[in-house]
Amino acid sequence: MSKEIQRGKLVGQQGSGSIYVDTDGSSYIISAADKWYDRNVKNAYIDTTKLEIHDSRLEKILKVDKFLEVPDFRTTFDKSRANNTNLKIPITRFPLVEYCSQCGTFKEAKPGFSTKKRICHNCEKKQNFIQFPIVVMCKKGHISDFPYFFYTHTTKKRSDVCNRQWIDRTGSSILNWTLRCNCGAYHALTGVTGRSNENGGSPFVNEMRGAKCYGKMPWTGDYSQHECDATPIAILKNALNVYKPETVEALSITESDETYEKEISYNELLLQEFERLNGTKIDGNEDKLKVIKSFSVNSRKIIKSVNFVNRLQQLVVQTNFHREEHSDEMESFEKATVGPRESLIFSKEYKHRNWYPAKKVYGEGIFIEFNSEILQEWETKKEVARHYSNLNRRIGNFYLQERFSSPASIMIHTLSHALIKELSRHSGYPMTAIRERLYLEDGNQGLLLYVTDSDKAGTYGGLVRLANKEKFEQLINKAVNNGDWCSSDPVCYELGQTTGQGIQYSNGAACHNCCFVPSTSCGSRNCFLDRDYLSRFNSNVRITEWFKFL
Repeated sequence: MSKEIQRGKLVGQQGSGSIYVDTDGSSYIISAADKWYDRNVKNAYIDTTKLEIHDSRLEKILKVDKFLEVPDFRTTFDKSRANNTNLKIPITRFPLVEYCSQCGTFKEAKPGFSTKKRICHNCEKKQNFIQFPIVVMCKKGHISDFPYFFYTHTTKKRSDVCNRQWIDRTGSSILNWTLRCNCGAYHALTGVTGRSNENGGSPFVNEMRGAKCYGKMPWTGDYSQHECDATPIAILKNALNVYKPETVEALSITESDETYEKEISYNELLLQEFERLNGTKIDGNEDKLKVIKSFSVNSRKIIKSVNFVNRLQQLVVQTNFHREEHSDEMESFEKATVGPRESLIFSKEYKHRNWYPAKKVYGEGIFIEFNSEILQEWETKKEVARHYSNLNRRIGNFYLQERFSSPASIMIHTLSHALIKELSRHSGYPMTAIRERLYLEDGNQGLLLYVTDSDKAGTYGGLVRLANKEKFEQLINKAVNNGDWCSSDPVCYELGQTTGQGIQYSNGAACHNCCFVPSTSCGSRNCFLDRDYLSRFNSNVRITEWFKFL
């Protein structure tokens, strides 16, 4: 079967193990990454050295020898590129459980099937078959078809007459439908989906009167069952948390290999980028990173300087994926430092795990450096310290807390979201395209707002031009002032000052109506945001009460 998938998406949201939905509604699972370069494919001329990407810094950190680009499909008619021709990314039909569009009778397809029409033994003629939209998965990455037969017979044992199961499609939603068997057994789908809980159960486990994960890994070609102690959950196949890619992203900067003889931490990685973005270090390779000073501000202002980032190159490496739970880049980085030995993106039998799939993207941005002395002076205010300590008490143990370890880090994050909203109105880029990269180490605090494209020509300058002093001053004033009021006030700021809101109550005065941006823009799950630090005029911890930004 042949389907067209954007090459850039195969590192990230459509990576190995993800579910791809075609334009006709059929869904498939993307194969393990090692199968993308299969030398046994007929008429394929493979030379993976032509697809290699090298970055000594990330190779050392991630314990690999190289990165490989996703192959693009070429035919032998293109004489200028004779190598790596006829390469296709393997995909397989998933889920395999389907039901007749007319009578609802279940049937199981084979992995290689690509057609919707098949003989329905109940209708006794060819009918369209629709893939069952609910799958079963676990936090360890396993995914399998919904066990419709066992689910139907949860409270009634199977009998010799069981030869047809079907869906009683009464109701507007599939979760209102009922699975039935000709033996008389039935079980409604109401309440079957939902997350696992701390006690090791889930709605699916409860409805099944106890169930274990089947341990299946269909993206590797392995449909057999394996032991797994994780809690299985039932979920719609197109739900956002069915697939969460784990990626490590880094700006491409010129450094000698000697710099990376020892491993570096995530914060050290960011520091190296920060020093080039603010002009402390200049490597002279403008093909990868071209930074020009826009303007500087005097010492008694929050912002120290703003730079044009006319060109940047970023390397995006997919190291793994997971299901159900969210994570951010910092957590993905820490997990990836053990190397690719445990990565789910490879088949279990694949032994040459000395690489990861990766892609290069190119773009532009605006870099803002903050005045650390001013931020530290503001943080010494008793009201600010008390406001932050209240946050620490209520959120408990949260993996993102280490990164947002000061009021200034939350203020910068909130300003980032405010600027993303304002920049999208003036740059020509939608909010989903503008991304943030936060530099939050004490003494080295900055913010990069940028857009990228897989085209080597990069983007069109609509964002970087807004770093001009006159334009930027108007933008930041609007961004900060717009945060004074939220359509959910006074509820929004009252919750922020008492119980908190958002994931694990990590947000103060910040919600969907005022501060949240798309998940493609924020790498921290829209957590640790608070308008009280930045914009709310009646707040006693507002930083702009002390100092102007510019």
